[in-house]
Amino acid sequence: MSKQTAMGGRWLEGLFMAAMLASAPGSVEATGQKPRSLLSKSRQFIITTNVRQPRPLPPTNQKPIPDRIQLTPDKLAHFAESVRDQLLQRLRLPQHQKWTGAIQLNILPGTPQHAVAFTRQSLGGRWRYRLDLPEVMTPAALTRAIVAVQLEEYAARGVSAAVLPPPWLTEGTTELLMQSTGPVLFAAFQHGAGGVLNFQFPNDPMARSRAVILAGQSISFLNLTLPPAEWKTPVGRAQLRAHVHLLVTKLLQQPRAGHRLAKFLRALPRHPNAQHAFLAAYGHATMLHAEQWWTLAQTQFRSRDATNRWVPGVALDHLANVLRVPAAETDPEAEKAPPLVKLQQRLAAGTHASHSNMIKNLQRRLLLIQFNAPPKLARLVRDYRTTLDQYTNKAIRKNFLLREADSALAAITIRRLNQLDAVLADLQTVHTADQAKLKLGISPAPPGN
Repeated sequence: MSKQTAMGGRWLEGLFMAAMLASAPGSVEATGQKPRSLLSKSRQFIITTNVRQPRPLPPTNQKPIPDRIQLTPDKLAHFAESVRDQLLQRLRLPQHQKWTGAIQLNILPGTPQHAVAFTRQSLGGRWRYRLDLPEVMTPAALTRAIVAVQLEEYAARGVSAAVLPPPWLTEGTTELLMQSTGPVLFAAFQHGAGGVLNFQFPNDPMARSRAVILAGQSISFLNLTLPPAEWKTPVGRAQLRAHVHLLVTKLLQQPRAGHRLAKFLRALPRHPNAQHAFLAAYGHATMLHAEQWWTLAQTQFRSRDATNRWVPGVALDHLANVLRVPAAETDPEAEKAPPLVKLQQRLAAGTHASHSNMIKNLQRRLLLIQFNAPPKLARLVRDYRTTLDQYTNKAIRKNFLLREADSALAAITIRRLNQLDAVLADLQTVHTADQAKLKLGISPAPPGN
């Protein structure tokens, strides 16, 4: 790039900034007051305000994320830059590409009941955006507004027509930021640091959404991208927010996630709707393929916890199924497989030698469950494995007379298995009660030792 071209680009950018700073809302013109302005660090955000007497906020209990925040130019500039940095990092968008659309954030007198006014204007091949924000807002509303305008600015670069990113991407990204780094983003709006000093980044950034998803029903990809009217209730919106949070998280876990997401955003102007752009960017031939991928993603999420172990219900079902074994050795040539019976019934019949292959196969399956089960259930699976190890241990077998070894070991093992089955039944009862509480919106008690 020549020096003359670079100087021309800087002159055009300066002229563009001057136009943004000169524009003022109708309420400011009516009062005849000149709005105060502030330019952010990246020079993308121009913050203006005509609020002269800040609205007093009632005192509230300190929380990691406050219920309401009061906007000032310096705090809003810091917040907008933080959200911008988080978007580039979390969504893995190319950071070397300079922004082309300036964003004016205008603070007006108002309360959280006032809606955010979003306007856009094309200027010399570039877009400029303006958000009229009430001086008192909820954290989620402010985050959603900044995320929405940032996604649109990226998608509309070099495009003459307005581009609207899908609501599910805006909502999902907002939930991603709020639940992972929310207290850090809003530290500037706290009084005396609030709950930020003791804040620790969560081990499970989806903890809140996970509870909502597990307590509700699955949502199809079509209903997620085009919510029907019956979902527009407080409960329905909470379900939708949790599921779009999961959708964005799953998209960011895919190979080349940043490249695909950038391709999706830039493909929006070339397709009739966001669904077609999604299919093209993520390689799905039809909506049926997208629905199948999303259904599998939900199933995997519902079956695993934050540490990638099976959730208790799935692990309990696997363990209960493994403990039911064929009543006799399976004959490959038999037309009908033998019925399944409890492990104790199989040990009570037959000889110790006839149980050898069955025990080895059972031990491998129990080991797999132990690795994937939650801690409390993993200890129970370990006890099952230890009991079966003692049944097949040759050193223990020497402690009995030869003619009594089979029956004695079988009786001891059956008694021990009955005790473990009683513990398993208690865990199943507790899990059933916890699931019933979740459906009623009651958080179950944390697990004890």
